[in-house]
Amino acid sequence: MCLIIDANVLSEFFKGSDFAPALKWIREGEGKAIVGGSKYQKELENVSNAFKIFSQLRTAGRLVKVDDDLIDAKEAEIEKNFDLHSDDPHVIALVVESCCKVVCTKDGPLQQDFGDKFRQKFGVRKPSVYKRKEHASLLCKNNIVGICK
Repeated sequence: MCLIIDANVLSEFFKGSDFAPALKWIREGEGKAIVGGSKYQKELENVSNAFKIFSQLRTAGRLVKVDDDLIDAKEAEIEKNFDLHSDDPHVIALVVESCCKVVCTKDGPLQQDFGDKFRQKFGVRKPSVYKRKEHASLLCKNNIVGICK
């Protein structure tokens, strides 16, 4: 499974808790984290240990980096053409460009942006949201996308 970790849960994600199964899937299983874009990079800089942990994941082959310019361009297009509930067009751009099927977030407005018309607006399947241990069933081979194989 590939997943995008929204900045609003990054510190919690690496401490375990609700995200312990997802972190274990990335570190020990078939999962990988997807990152990309200038704004996401800036958000990483504001979370203690995130850069270090992502560096470790990259070294271990557990991190997929999507081209920053590609994500930044898609983010600008989304900001220009769509009214969003959230302030996360970069996360949506990352979902669209990677076709990622799972996003770890507790951001209500971002979850609203993943609403029923997501495919209609953005041309890809809306992602599932992982926000607590009970969502561990999302950690499966069916959610591994081409970019992560």
